[in-house]
Amino acid sequence: MKILPLSIRCQHEGHSDLNDQIGCLLRLKLPLAKFIENDKEHLQIGETTFDILNTIHKGNYGELALVSGEDSKETLYWKYSPMKKQSLFKEAILQMLAHGALKNHGLTWAVPEVKMIFDHPLHGVGFFMSHPKDADIFANYIQKHINWTRACEENDRILVEILAQIAIYLCILEDTLQMNHRDLKSTNVVLIEKARTPFTLGYHRKGKRITMNTHLRAILIDFGFACIKFKEDIVAAGNYLPTFDGCPKEGRDFFLLLAHLWNVELLRKCMTTKLQLWFKERLTTAKLSWTDYLIRIKDNTLKGVYLYTASSDFSAVQCSSGIVLETLASSFPAIIQMV
Repeated sequence: MKILPLSIRCQHEGHSDLNDQIGCLLRLKLPLAKFIENDKEHLQIGETTFDILNTIHKGNYGELALVSGEDSKETLYWKYSPMKKQSLFKEAILQMLAHGALKNHGLTWAVPEVKMIFDHPLHGVGFFMSHPKDADIFANYIQKHINWTRACEENDRILVEILAQIAIYLCILEDTLQMNHRDLKSTNVVLIEKARTPFTLGYHRKGKRITMNTHLRAILIDFGFACIKFKEDIVAAGNYLPTFDGCPKEGRDFFLLLAHLWNVELLRKCMTTKLQLWFKERLTTAKLSWTDYLIRIKDNTLKGVYLYTASSDFSAVQCSSGIVLETLASSFPAIIQMV
């Protein structure tokens, strides 16, 4: 029996089993949004009115707009699919579960909180979520803060702090929910700007205490490819990957993330030899050195990597989040410790 994270609640009380909770969430009845006097810039959902401010991102699988509640003046993100191309209902549910599981471990910022799921008259099912302040996409952050002129320990520290945080998050999502993100890359991680003083992250796992000091707070976003084990089946956020793709797969998420980072030639050249070696050890499978393969084929889409992670042959134990944490602690004890 999977234990229900205490922070996750639907409209009912008394769920003691996660499968029961997921089943209940999947049966949620959604409120209908309506325009106010045919003004498409203002939405009313229940008793609350929201102003649609502006679209800030257009992606292949959904768009993001900023909205503001007229009463609270709280700014939120609205994720929707233009003209009802697809429902974002299951994505919202999985993101809700991920936020609840991480919040239960004190990591309230680690996944944006889903505030409301609703049905829009033009765009169908979408959701509002929290809007982190002073945040930047991982890819943009390292563009501004990495020393691109040489390999150095300062570059290693930035990357290791972020990787260790994400590994802790993934441990919790796998241990608590049996969830995979399935599209983890530098554009699906957001970083809150560097704090003046460091704070400590910790997690107890399999009798060991993991701790790290960091100035950064990482946030996982875009659960549009995510999956979670549900009874004898899986629930997937969208219909983008094969139905036979297992969930969770050990090491899948970190394998994808490390492959994306290694595939950026300038970034791997700014790592010290020690961190390069760590990447190579993680990205070596029984049949292939993926670090060599990625350099050789020069494929920006990483099509081969995605096909491999979705195949029944996938095996990347060295990228399991637990082993990632153990090896980071061994190689970079000044940043992360495991006792």
